[in-house]
Amino acid sequence: SNDVWAVGGYGNLTTQAQQLIQHWDGQSWTIVATPTLTSTFTELLAVSAVSTNDVWAVGCCNSGQPLIERWDGTSWSVVPHPDLGTGHRFQGLTAVASDDVWAVGDQGPPDGFSQTLVEHWDGTSWSVVPSPNVPNQHNSLTAVTAVPGSPDELWAVGRADPYTPFILHWNGTQWSIVPGPDAGSVPLLYGVVAISANDVWAVGWTSFGSGPVTLTLHWNGSSWSVVPSPNPSDTWNYLWGVTAFDENNVWAVGDFNTAGGHGQVLLLKWDGSAWAVVPGDNTGPDGVQFTLRAASAVSQNDVWSVGTNSHALAEHWNGSQWSIVSAPNAGVGDNIINGVSGTSSNDVWEVGYYWFGTENRTLIEHWDGAAWSIVASPNEFKRLNALNGVEALYPSDAWAVGAASSGQANDQTTLVLHWDGTSWTIIPSPSPGSGYMNELFAVSAISPNDIWAVGGLENTGEYAKTLVEHWDGTSWSVIPSANMPGVNNGLYGVVAIAPNDVWAVGYYGVAGFDTLIEHWDGSAWTIVPSPSPQNSSNILRAVYGTGTSDVWAVGYSLNFFNYFTSTIIEHWDGSTWTEVIGFGGSGPDSATYGVAALSPGDAWAVGDSGGLALIGRWNGSSWSAFPSPYVAARLYASTAISACDVWSVGQRYVENVGLLTLNEHFSCNP
Repeated sequence: SNDVWAVGGYGNLTTQAQQLIQHWDGQSWTIVATPTLTSTFTELLAVSAVSTNDVWAVGCCNSGQPLIERWDGTSWSVVPHPDLGTGHRFQGLTAVASDDVWAVGDQGPPDGFSQTLVEHWDGTSWSVVPSPNVPNQHNSLTAVTAVPGSPDELWAVGRADPYTPFILHWNGTQWSIVPGPDAGSVPLLYGVVAISANDVWAVGWTSFGSGPVTLTLHWNGSSWSVVPSPNPSDTWNYLWGVTAFDENNVWAVGDFNTAGGHGQVLLLKWDGSAWAVVPGDNTGPDGVQFTLRAASAVSQNDVWSVGTNSHALAEHWNGSQWSIVSAPNAGVGDNIINGVSGTSSNDVWEVGYYWFGTENRTLIEHWDGAAWSIVASPNEFKRLNALNGVEALYPSDAWAVGAASSGQANDQTTLVLHWDGTSWTIIPSPSPGSGYMNELFAVSAISPNDIWAVGGLENTGEYAKTLVEHWDGTSWSVIPSANMPGVNNGLYGVVAIAPNDVWAVGYYGVAGFDTLIEHWDGSAWTIVPSPSPQNSSNILRAVYGTGTSDVWAVGYSLNFFNYFTSTIIEHWDGSTWTEVIGFGGSGPDSATYGVAALSPGDAWAVGDSGGLALIGRWNGSSWSAFPSPYVAARLYASTAISACDVWSVGQRYVENVGLLTLNEHFSCNP
């Protein structure tokens, strides 16, 4: 109970997976140092222990070579094994004794079909042991177990034949295929445990004309048979691992789908007569996918199961219930704020996203006049969720917009959330693009029944187009918007001044971009000419106005000759857009991402310069940099509650930590 090992991998959206090993000492889980490897991608897939000072782990890396590591009581080290070329991995492991350890997996052969891979440790070295395969099929072994009291008897499971389970048996001399029962279409086995020579369980999933369903097989000493097992979901149910303490205490673990695609842990217990679902712990951010991949029983009242909820997940059975036990996470998750809006000095909202392992989750924070606090926010059941803009109308009426996607397919959808004074909820919104993009970047409101949101969409095989959506008090709908032909178009900012006076800004172009400004006159969106510096790529990121003849647009310009960026600031005086001399910081690169204004003589613009946060102020005649905290950061948005109450928000970089939220506040009486 004070010596448990778990292995796997860690990474985030920009970092390839690296091996991860953690140890439980009876009090807490800690990360244990792993050997330094040259491969950029490594993961460990199985672990097995002979004793406290003799533990083995196996997996693979992007070199295509299987990976074997050993713990000697002090440190982990890589153990050499036969070089079989590339395209090989280990997925299963069982340690019988210090001179009897088995590893199983698969290898890529020259005929195009993967083949089983079995290696054995005899106390001195690893060697390949011949193993059978189903002809003309991909063969793979995923798990292996030794039979207690029979050291020369082992079972291994995996996949091969599309119609029957793939099961191998070792009789002390050779491996052979053991026939399995009819188990549906494409049965896959991922876990196996032996209690005795006449009592062996294998688990996985299969299909009987519907989505994946749990599969549990039992060996009674003479044949394998399917044992009925529960399926709490109508769409998919998976079992990934199995462990047993005795013949009446067997656990199978995995995950199942709840309504909307929300994965939850699945824990099944065999009591000697039937399998039953036992509730697991799915405590975590809304929409996070939970799964359990392996289990180990120390005693009847001490069982561990590990997996992921995008972070390392460890759950423990104490004899009466399962509960999550905190496990450390290698790697850092960023927290980024993209938008801010407030109705008063004690009612300000900011939105963005944070990394939760390999997932992005929506992030919403609220200022009550004394402190910022995180407010629960929903997510679509996709891996990547982000909020880009927010508009607060009243304390009981605020909107946030963004997008959600899996990150692995053309399935991005717009994401719109609404605050009703009590909670944030997802409001259905159109996603008209058939390609990879449907995203909203900004939102602005005239009244509760007249709200605009802008962004971009893409249809398969076409250039990106502007996306404009409108809320009429009942539903969101797409409003046709203008596009420059034959190039990409997109909108990043919007401000609604009156029902017939709405502005949106962004870009158009292919290799380089020009500023794009569009106007709504109450009946249609049209493109309005705007300055765009020559020999540069120019993008407008935000727009704000105090009246019909006082509108500001800000962004940045990338010079094609020196590749430095500089701020772009443009102004509408009621008849034309003109470029206004902006401001910069101490660095060679300056950009503005957000703008707010109180009157024709008082406006703010925010961004970064030379890697530092940048704030500028308009005094009615010119822009100038305004003193602000010296911090490695970027400010994305600003909102002005009053002349003495202005917020600027974004992200700041903290060494050895990552990106964290940044809130800067201006007051007349600091």
